Amino acid sequence: ETLIGKNIMELIPESFRHAHLKGMQHRLEHKTGSEKLNRTMNIAGLSSDGKEFPLELTIAEIYWKEKVHFFGILRDITERVRTEEKLKKLATTDELTGACNRRLFNDILQNQLSRAQRHQEAMSLLMLDIDHFKKVNDRHGHATGDQVLTGLVRLLQKQVRQGDVLARWGGVRAGRPGREDIQEEKLNDRQYRQHELGTL
Repeated sequence: ETLIGKNIMELIPESFRHAHLKGMQHRLEHKTGSEKLNRTMNIAGLSSDGKEFPLELTIAEIYWKEKVHFFGILRDITERVRTEEKLKKLATTDELTGACNRRLFNDILQNQLSRAQRHQEAMSLLMLDIDHFKKVNDRHGHATGDQVLTGLVRLLQKQVRQGDVLARWGGVRAGRPGREDIQEEKLNDRQYRQHELGTL
């Protein structure tokens, strides 16, 4: 109700207003650019407090009294977008550690393998397994075991490079596919264990 009688531009973020006006003017002058009419699209809207939020918009045009008029149907889809993002995260992320899950890892690995074969490039795959992890669970309980897993993943995330993918394969294993040969960046295992894993 607070928007009744106000200019539609008040709903459009500042960064999009020029493009909006230019598109509308082009449509009126050249009668082209109808690809955005009569279909639903997702855009960014501007709330009363100046924050952007997701909007669903449908625009149509009518001719009335020899003039072209545009009307739109707007719907706030903030909750829908939030739910979609949550579902996407649940579908691709290991709930305990926050690393990629096996499903996403398999998709990325297959793409990396196909790319490496197509371009005749080397790639690397590093698999990690925690020795005697069952003893940790048996002696200290599964809650402590979960803390060890999440702590290990945090440490590994500090080591991976941009473009690398860290995933929990299942059980306690973790994998990291990369596009370069692993020999190019050997890890100093002794220093790593003393300095990093000692903080667990």
